[in-house]
Amino acid sequence: MSEYSTEKRIATTTVLMCDKTKKKFGARLEKIATNTWEMTWSYKISSGADVGNQFSNEKIQGSIKIPDKYPGCPWCKGKMTVVCTNGCGKIYCHNTENGMNTSCPWCGFKGVIGGPVSTGTKWSGGTDYKG
Repeated sequence: MSEYSTEKRIATTTVLMCDKTKKKFGARLEKIATNTWEMTWSYKISSGADVGNQFSNEKIQGSIKIPDKYPGCPWCKGKMTVVCTNGCGKIYCHNTENGMNTSCPWCGFKGVIGGPVSTGTKWSGGTDYKG
């Protein structure tokens, strides 16, 4: 028997980009602790869709956890998520192991994937996306 909780859940949706296909997708993140977010599901965004008002413009700070049940990028199925910390601050999926070179599909910033998104990282997921 499950126990009913009256605790308020905090969640947000954000736009990411697939590193492999350069196509945008949405993801839902739920706050599971102070400065800790968990990706819960993802979905394709149709090319040309105007979803600008459906996503928060707020910058979110915290670590991102990827549970086993998260389906990954709907375009390439990749589960690794990268935040462009030295460029635009937006999120994208990536299909390689830590330490690999990467180029942000949003802004073109080149760097090396260094590890998990940490608690102090501020990020946005392309909330200015208009299509």
